[in-house]
Amino acid sequence: IIAGLIYDPLRDELFRAEKGTGAFSKNRRMRVSERSDLGSALVSTWLPGIGYSKEDHELYARNLKALGAITTTRSLGTAALELAYTAAGKLDAAIFRNLKPWDLAAGLLLVKEAGGCIIDLDNGKNPVYGKNIFVSNQPLRSDLEKLFKSALKG
Repeated sequence: IIAGLIYDPLRDELFRAEKGTGAFSKNRRMRVSERSDLGSALVSTWLPGIGYSKEDHELYARNLKALGAITTTRSLGTAALELAYTAAGKLDAAIFRNLKPWDLAAGLLLVKEAGGCIIDLDNGKNPVYGKNIFVSNQPLRSDLEKLFKSALKG
């Protein structure tokens, strides 16, 4: 992935990134949040919709239970904007499951260029094709990785 664009039509905001040059919105460089306390973090979590399996719904419930006990969660309903908002520091982290490359590609580049972490919980080689991935800033990475891996195990 060498370039990515995400547009928020409700706020008329364009998020863009080019590999190796940074991520920008309104001609200002974006950076992920610096929050280090998971208890005050704002984390976006996916919602299983039509076509998702019973296993997906159960995993969502485990994720929500684990996250709800320690932090504030939201779901914007669009992976692209959740990734853009994480890159811009509006969200501290986001978790995704079973998405397509076109849902993730531009946003993952935004997060990377904004200094964020991209973690494939299934340890795949390319998170664009990952089944279970999350993005965050560096200070929250370890705690979130433990939490989400624990939820995956059930």
